[in-house]
Amino acid sequence: GARGWEGAATIDTMEMSGPSSMAGSSDRQQQLIREFELKRRSRSIIVPTNDQQVRSLLRGLGEPITLFGERELERRERLRGLLTELDAQGKGIETTVEGQAVHADEVEELPVAELFYTEGTAALLEHRRKVATASLKRASDRLRVANAEEGREAARRSRAELAACAREVAEDCSEFGDDRPISDCCVSTCGELLVTGSWSGKFKVWRSDGLKKLASVEAHGDNRITGVAIHPSASASSDGGSLSVCTASSDSTARLWSASGKLLRTLEGHTGRLGRVAFDPLGFAVATASFDNTWRLWDCETGTNLLEQEGHSREVYSVGFQCDG
Repeated sequence: GARGWEGAATIDTMEMSGPSSMAGSSDRQQQLIREFELKRRSRSIIVPTNDQQVRSLLRGLGEPITLFGERELERRERLRGLLTELDAQGKGIETTVEGQAVHADEVEELPVAELFYTEGTAALLEHRRKVATASLKRASDRLRVANAEEGREAARRSRAELAACAREVAEDCSEFGDDRPISDCCVSTCGELLVTGSWSGKFKVWRSDGLKKLASVEAHGDNRITGVAIHPSASASSDGGSLSVCTASSDSTARLWSASGKLLRTLEGHTGRLGRVAFDPLGFAVATASFDNTWRLWDCETGTNLLEQEGHSREVYSVGFQCDG
């Protein structure tokens, strides 16, 4: 009875509204496809990380260089959206932005659909070859041991021993490290040495067992030390002239020191205060992080700046290396 009529009425209604519904579905599908295409294009757009460049491009497009409460990252994403729209319409096609005619190719340094890279130096190429030769063997040896039954058993024992030690951690000894706050510390690979860096600009070397002070070095004058690292081959018996310690400072420099506390090299080039530093596990290079939004790779033997890596939109606080180098 009634239920059947209701069903028929529903069917009639669906049949009558069918073409309209299909048209709406098609429009929605086209909209989704367009959004997907814009997202795809957006991922390929290269946008400057320098906020002044971002503002300059926005000004060139006739857009407000900043909005109320807008931060640097949000401003960069707004520019990315505008460049994506320009790219979707074709480079060089006239576009009206806030009533002003703008050609995409007239905007200075418009980074749309460009392949951007910085060519490496011959020194960097040689360094990478040296790293590859050493690190691939280390990785092969490590994986062979890890995949062997005895290797897996050793790993299980090591984890169990580490867990047991962690449960029994207690203060062994204590010592005043400096007159000013300690900013960073590092233990040597061999476990014999501890290096501390301080706001006083000094770094000190201690024996891990008992905290006997072995050396105190005025490293950066009145500038704060922001990071310290110990060379992987450094030990209590290291030759006095061999590289042992790297320090980073708020004066924008890093310095390499011998086991006797002699300054070997000053690494200069950063334009902002430094964060942490780290030696690669092979001992070939040292990396520095900086508040100038970059990190750099330096050759330990020559002090050459092998690589300046840009791309961060904020300060770089720390760096680290994979265990194989």
